Amino acid sequence: MRPSTWPTRSAATSSSASISAVAFATILAVVAGLTLSGASAVSHDIYATVVKKGTADSASELRVSKITTICLGVIAVVLGIAFREAEHRLMVSLAFAIARRPTSRCCS
Repeated sequence: MRPSTWPTRSAATSSSASISAVAFATILAVVAGLTLSGASAVSHDIYATVVKKGTADSASELRVSKITTICLGVIAVVLGIAFREAEHRLMVSLAFAIARRPTSRCCS
């Protein structure tokens, strides 16, 4: 028998916790994918192709990819701190505007 001081779990609390867990896992997966995508673009496209002109080995590309991942993480933390008090709807609108920008010439 459980003590009377334990909190009771309602269906609303359980479903709210489940939705929050799924949202957190989704956000984590998206951020991880974007970080890996950015790091591989920098290490392969910029470093190996432009800087090394196609002569980079895989070990140096991996090193550049790891450094880029750390740099992207630091930039994300700094921007998160800088825009902590910003209006969230404005930031989401800005993200969509930036994402829309490359396709605006062909589709308008």
